[in-house]
Amino acid sequence: MARRVRRQWRKLHLAMDPVTSDIRAVEFTLSCDSDSTVLPDLLSQSR
Repeated sequence: MARRVRRQWRKLHLAMDPVTSDIRAVEFTLSCDSDSTVLPDLLSQSR
């Protein structure tokens, strides 16, 4: 019998410009990474 592998969720974090609705930064992480830990990376990309 084949062994089933447990799937894991991924998260796509986006930083958008509120005026133009352009995507300014993207971060792709595992489901265990919280939004607050990704925020500094998103901010550094959008500058």
